[in-house]
Amino acid sequence: MAKKNGNNGNGGQGGGNSTINQSLTVDDEYAVSEDALFGGLISGVTFFDVMGNDLDDGAGVLYSLDTGEEGEDSVVDLEDADVKYTLEQIESPEGYDPDRSEQGARIWITEDATGNEVVAYDIRPIADELHALAEGETWTDSFIYAIQDGNRPLSWARVTVTVTGSNDAPTLAAGVGAAAEDGAVITVDLATLGDDVDSDDDGTSLGYAISTAPGEGSASISGSTLTFDPGSDFQDLAEGETREVVIGVTATDAHGATATNDVTVTVTGKNDAPVAIDSLVATNQDREASGSLTAFDPDNGDPLTFTLETGPAKGAVAIEADGSFTYTPEVGESGADDFQFMVVDESGEASIATVTVDIASSMSGVPDGYTQLGSDPIHVANVSIDDLFSGFRSHDIAALPDGGYVQVWSSQDGSGWGVYGQRYAEDGTAVGSEFLINTHTSNDQRDVAVTSLVDGGFVVTWSSDDQDGSGWGIYGQRYAADATAVGNEFQINTTTTSNQLYPSIASLADGGFVAAWESYNQDGSSYGIYGQRYAADGTAVAGEFQISTYTQSSQVYPSVASLSDGGFVVMSYRQIWWMAVRPHSCLIDRLPAPRPGT
Repeated sequence: MAKKNGNNGNGGQGGGNSTINQSLTVDDEYAVSEDALFGGLISGVTFFDVMGNDLDDGAGVLYSLDTGEEGEDSVVDLEDADVKYTLEQIESPEGYDPDRSEQGARIWITEDATGNEVVAYDIRPIADELHALAEGETWTDSFIYAIQDGNRPLSWARVTVTVTGSNDAPTLAAGVGAAAEDGAVITVDLATLGDDVDSDDDGTSLGYAISTAPGEGSASISGSTLTFDPGSDFQDLAEGETREVVIGVTATDAHGATATNDVTVTVTGKNDAPVAIDSLVATNQDREASGSLTAFDPDNGDPLTFTLETGPAKGAVAIEADGSFTYTPEVGESGADDFQFMVVDESGEASIATVTVDIASSMSGVPDGYTQLGSDPIHVANVSIDDLFSGFRSHDIAALPDGGYVQVWSSQDGSGWGVYGQRYAEDGTAVGSEFLINTHTSNDQRDVAVTSLVDGGFVVTWSSDDQDGSGWGIYGQRYAADATAVGNEFQINTTTTSNQLYPSIASLADGGFVAAWESYNQDGSSYGIYGQRYAADGTAVAGEFQISTYTQSSQVYPSVASLSDGGFVVMSYRQIWWMAVRPHSCLIDRLPAPRPGT
């Protein structure tokens, strides 16, 4: 705060003809910034030593302003004055107000820390007016005071205060929006949320940018309009189910000051039709085949009902409402057959798929016990890759070092699908009874995969619905050679946002194993392939890693195999969607053997 002293003036007091700046006083000018006024010891109050240059720096008594004491309204007959005055006796200059400045600031007499009488100048009553000053803009105020020395008349002076504006940061209120699954883009007018008290900025002149992108859907800003596109990221929402998406927005004024807040968009789901998957069943001549049909509902696990649509030509099929089926070929029949099934969700939306049956002409075609759904030639395979929502494996098998093998499959566990297993000896006889693999049984556990381990045991992986708190996640369980569980069920995926699905697993030469899966929107563009390596003792080695280096569109349905050098190779499908054309290509990522310590 700068003070400029004026020059001594002449004239006397009385009769209403008093002249500002008489011989005892000097007019004062103060220059202060907006920030200084609001950032003082008492925010909004500034103290001016107006008497410092009066009476040639001699002693005097400050008169004519409010004492600041409640009940003493502008009394000026101070006790140490030689001549007593009251307001009624003072003939003051034009514009004099003992309580307020010309612009409305409150003023009163007080003492500073050293006991000097000073003027307290309080701009809080006019704070909004001062906050509105643009950077560099000036504002002028003044007030009048008087001093008295001995028996001399009151001497009047004017104090001029010039305030230079400082830039104030903008403000940005929180915003909301509403969108629908598969619906149109929505807009939010950020100009109604942003504001700036300075006269050179307002909600429309501020610049807006996205500071935090939405976890699902996409957002952009043009001018002061925020646009949100739900895209295809909310297919798992059931009809009427909602999910909030938060978009961070930053507002910036013309001088670079910023404010940040969130715009929350609530997306409401609609019903999506279920997806039925074409599959392949292999069986022997005169031998029935049973398993579970492949279908799912994008709406995060709506209950589905299965029925027969078109029966087979070379046999008969019985389909239960839960999707389990039994196909019985006619005696002596062999070759290809097929039947169609329909799957219906709770809202009546339906989908139809075809199951192709391969009836081997001899028992050598399919060994006993290999008639379950899955991805190998000896059980059901997902033969259609022409749909983004292709199906899941419900069966897998792995050979064990002792000559036996282990089968795993999906079946009802009392709460949707569960994962079961059965160990077999080298001669194909069952060892013990079938066993439930998943410990967590709420909702569905499916997409099973199994691999044997160097120590004679095996490890099973699967997808589990809503176990990790956000859609599907990947879980596993290790077993010893005698099929007893080693440790507890464990979570494989570290990133839990949205869905992680369709795991594949392979044992490694060092006794460990590696899992691969697809994860939604983790790479920023639909599905990508991720993996996690484990040591021989089942502990995770380093962290989850990205396998698919090409991230545009979808990379789905990984398959992993170990290599003799200790490394492994991962294959996945890449799906590209342009208009009505959906070409597919096959991606192979080969990962080298880990170095010691990695």
